[in-house]
Amino acid sequence: MSELLSHFGNNVKVRFSVDFLMTTSLMMILPYLPIYFSHKVGASLTGFMFAIVIICGITGGVTGGMLADRIGRRKVMLISESVTIVMYTLIALCNSPWADKPYLTFLFFAIGMIFSGMINPAVSALLIDSSEPEYRKLMYQIQYWLINVAVAIGSLIGGLFFQHYYFILFSSVVVANVIGFLSTVFFITDEYKVPNKNEGTDQVLNDQVNSGLLKNLSNLIKDRLFLLFFLAAFSIATVSNQMVNYIAIHMSHTIPRQNVLGDIRLDGVNLLGILQSENALLVIVLTFFVTYFVRKMNSRFVVIFGTILFASGYVYMMLGNTPWLFILAMFITTIGELLYVPIEQNFLADLAPEDKRGLYIGIGGLNGSFGMIAASLMITVSQFLSPMIMAMVVGFMGLLAAILFGKIDARIKEKIKLQSKSADVKM
Repeated sequence: MSELLSHFGNNVKVRFSVDFLMTTSLMMILPYLPIYFSHKVGASLTGFMFAIVIICGITGGVTGGMLADRIGRRKVMLISESVTIVMYTLIALCNSPWADKPYLTFLFFAIGMIFSGMINPAVSALLIDSSEPEYRKLMYQIQYWLINVAVAIGSLIGGLFFQHYYFILFSSVVVANVIGFLSTVFFITDEYKVPNKNEGTDQVLNDQVNSGLLKNLSNLIKDRLFLLFFLAAFSIATVSNQMVNYIAIHMSHTIPRQNVLGDIRLDGVNLLGILQSENALLVIVLTFFVTYFVRKMNSRFVVIFGTILFASGYVYMMLGNTPWLFILAMFITTIGELLYVPIEQNFLADLAPEDKRGLYIGIGGLNGSFGMIAASLMITVSQFLSPMIMAMVVGFMGLLAAILFGKIDARIKEKIKLQSKSADVKM
């Protein structure tokens, strides 16, 4: 690992460590908050609350992206981290031995989500600013691996302790945020140069400061290649969110409790947990093996093949009822995930102009939220459509994403080639 990290500067190494710590602490609580709120305020109100939380995250992502281009990545990170510290401190106090305040917990959590959303595009832009283009794919692979290790560790700790130790786990998020804030203060340097009028960049300032969100979005919409990327990313995000939506319901209804491996008995809900653990374990074990195996392959082939594999596993899980085949399907899905995800992340880095990198990342990152909404709406639609038609819709979305990713890869390579020729002519 140390040899791989030698390709990156201090900013990237620090953020890898901080993101690992932050993800571990957050995964102790985030997967279990729906259970927390449903017990405290009821299931129907919980659904409404989490719709608000998604909107808060979207708002934060767009705002953070714009501010990262306007005032710099580091400043946005410091503002976001400081407010998040305050919010999670209040959340911990609302769930301490001295208080039980679920509604105030939701209020502070929603505010915290806005600022958590703000920090994501700022950090992503910082990582791109601080890395060389030839090593970005490796950077995303290492980041993806570390996050999956953190998810596995955090989810396990949360599953064991969340129901009885709210105060301690919420407090651990506070500690992680304090460490993140101090790391930003003392170890992060912002390599992005904020536009200013004295350097003749009035137009950039007018575009990013005075024109407002609608103007920025209208300019972004004119970038057709970015729109293709957003459509592809949204399509594959809709596919991936089926696991905790349609597929979870399908498994709970179609897989009865049965013997597996002798006396071990499981049902659809148990199997869902096993599949999620399988996915995390495979990512941890196979990431660098798969990276080594495909390193010399054409990236266009890899991203298309990986996306198709990923979607194929989900198509089976929307129809099947055999536990062992579900485990095989998850293996296929995870291999596809390891193939396409780093390339997809690198697309956004290549597409974003340096002076609008935060905005591009902020908007581009919304595909996950929209995919989550689309996947949840498909549960309602599934009441009127057969499982076969639902699987065909998901299969189509996976195929659409594969085709678009292939097209984007070709166009980005053509764009880079033209830029290289232009630079040679100028020299």
